[in-house]
Amino acid sequence: LEFFGDDPTHGSFVLRAIERLTALLVLPGFLLMLATGLWMASLAWPFTAKWLQLALGLWLVGIACLGWSFAAVRKQRRLHTTEGRASPRYAQASIASRVSGGVFGLTVVATLYLMVFKPWS
Repeated sequence: LEFFGDDPTHGSFVLRAIERLTALLVLPGFLLMLATGLWMASLAWPFTAKWLQLALGLWLVGIACLGWSFAAVRKQRRLHTTEGRASPRYAQASIASRVSGGVFGLTVVATLYLMVFKPWS
């Protein structure tokens, strides 16, 4: 996205590919992370553990950011084809998709940290 999302020739293809990858790989993987994490935690930990509650809260923040990111990439792709990459609305959508994607990535890393190291247990 950083290298070719704004390309006048290939930008629409790149944005469409990112949209598809998000829908077909990232979302199912994130849902699978919830299912397997809850299953493994239920084997040995009570759901009152602070790290588990924080991880579930971060997962909710992550799913919200993933939805925001998906909507922003979809809007960015639509604006790329209609208004072009020089429009201010396209620049705003581009920044929104990058910020939401970054926040989503941070929530995934923080959730995985909590699930692996289990602080406050």
